[in-house]
Amino acid sequence: DNGYKVSARGGNHSFQGLATMDGYVVIDMGRTCKPEEFVIDKDDQGPHILEGSKYIGTMKGQAGCTNAVMLAMGHEHFQEEGGMTLIGSCPSVGITGFVLGGGSGDITPYVGYAIDIVKEFQIVLYDGTV
Repeated sequence: DNGYKVSARGGNHSFQGLATMDGYVVIDMGRTCKPEEFVIDKDDQGPHILEGSKYIGTMKGQAGCTNAVMLAMGHEHFQEEGGMTLIGSCPSVGITGFVLGGGSGDITPYVGYAIDIVKEFQIVLYDGTV
């Protein structure tokens, strides 16, 4: 404990300014976004989020990726299956904020928040341990 207050910024903005509060050290997670390292699993099975829908797989990315990056990756990998990527409506919002309830998308009224269907989180500590 060194007395520092820490705030993690997952994307590029916060309407409330919570990611850049005075007196806090801000850790910008944006540089952790590496689309080339995404894990795409088309064999993974999960819940059907809409009645009559078909679950076609999962996509795992880093905390600092934005809605725009996730949409592009979803389109690239699931377009042939007619896939729909559950993301927020603002392209610059980070996935971290969206998943933790900080945002909602155009289809949220129909399918709920992303946090409702998260399968797992992987936490990486400051020293790199998982």
